[in-house]
Amino acid sequence: MHYSTLDKGYYPSKGFDFQAGYTIYTDNMAQYKGHSPFSGVHVSWHSVYSFGKRFAILPSIDSRILIGRGISNFYGNVLGGDVSARYLLHQLPFAGIHHIEPMKKSLLIGSLKLRQRLANKHYISLAGNIGITDNRFQHILKGEYIYGFNLGYGFNSDFGPLETSIGYSDYTDDMKLYVNLGFFF
Repeated sequence: MHYSTLDKGYYPSKGFDFQAGYTIYTDNMAQYKGHSPFSGVHVSWHSVYSFGKRFAILPSIDSRILIGRGISNFYGNVLGGDVSARYLLHQLPFAGIHHIEPMKKSLLIGSLKLRQRLANKHYISLAGNIGITDNRFQHILKGEYIYGFNLGYGFNSDFGPLETSIGYSDYTDDMKLYVNLGFFF
């Protein structure tokens, strides 16, 4: 399921985007590696609240839970990057981690981005997030906590957004530079 009321694909000023899905993973339409298939549930909500014509707050929540045993590392939870599903379909975004990092079977991420439009097409942003991961969903709040943030600059050109950001996460414990040139596809 996917429902979006965002007014623009890049640098929206109002609306929200909600996605939810359930997937069953098999290797022969009935089983996975000789036993019951495993499944995944994902939910994401991203929103934009503008204050005046130049300032916006963008809160979001992303989650993915894997249910079952014998889960292949390829289908496991991963997080990183600024955009969902950039490297893998089940990748969740995380400020401060610009590549992908494997996580446990349950993953919950809360994020908050502050965005200021400086001129007609120039933007600066400050984003922070907290993630929790654990192998048992019922104990997710006792799981491993991960923090990250980034500071970014963007230009909304006619050829797509040109963006750069520098970020840090306690999971990777180093600063990373991220550059995006053009539209995501």
